Amino acid sequence: MKKPPFPLAAVAIAYLGLEIWLLARGAEAAVWVRFALSLWLVVFLLRGSRIAGGIWLVCNLLSALYTAVATFRVIQTDVTAAGLFAVLTAAILAHCVYLFFSPAVRRFQSPARSH
Repeated sequence: MKKPPFPLAAVAIAYLGLEIWLLARGAEAAVWVRFALSLWLVVFLLRGSRIAGGIWLVCNLLSALYTAVATFRVIQTDVTAAGLFAVLTAAILAHCVYLFFSPAVRRFQSPARSH
């Protein structure tokens, strides 16, 4: 089994950690469903699935859009929160660029060749 690139694995595991933290804080049914779907997606992502990688990329792009909207929504009332949302948006977009352009991710997701 191929080893996933560190940035890909680190972000995926960090996201699962966030979901576990949300579960520990008293979860609703929606959080359990999101955790189960995320866990399923991350398992396939870390095994090198291109489809899971594409779904992960789209989810991250939607997250970046959501945090960008949140930035502009709170900028008038809470500049600190807006700054944090802006940093989060930039970090998510940087991860998306990495996912889309990284040769390491492409190698990891390429099918194994048998000789």
